[in-house]
Amino acid sequence: MSGVVGSTAPGEVLEVVRFAREHGFTPRVLLLHDEAGQVRPSPEELTAYHEAQQWVGRGGREAGDYGRRLAETGRAPFRCRAGARYLYVDEFGRVNWCAQTRGIFAKDLLSYGFEDLREQFETPKACNEGCSLGCVRSTSKLDAWRRQGGERVAPVTNGDPA
Repeated sequence: MSGVVGSTAPGEVLEVVRFAREHGFTPRVLLLHDEAGQVRPSPEELTAYHEAQQWVGRGGREAGDYGRRLAETGRAPFRCRAGARYLYVDEFGRVNWCAQTRGIFAKDLLSYGFEDLREQFETPKACNEGCSLGCVRSTSKLDAWRRQGGERVAPVTNGDPA
């Protein structure tokens, strides 16, 4: 069960997390993102996020605890592997990086091949610093140590590359 900060009153998010714990579910705390996948929590939402994360504990720290960094600073850079490790196929059968970047990159799934996977693996995505898409971050985490687009491998900070 997920409490989504930004989708409802902050107190309701806490109620969802509390209910989940009390009834044997595994609670998660997520941040509502805008149409570009970015988050901008209010001070009240940020307070609720921190409180809910304390209730959830270590299990709620996904992909290097990017949610906390996004909530606090609006930044949590990572090497996004959308289009390679993560494929988002839209209703027209086109591969996109993700639902929030439709129109930036799209290619027909039936013509998508190994070279496309390699190219998108290497392509830095400009939206990575503020991305709140846990599914993309989790699949990309496998390759956090590998360079992208000719960059040097950066040291790992807080679980994700800087």
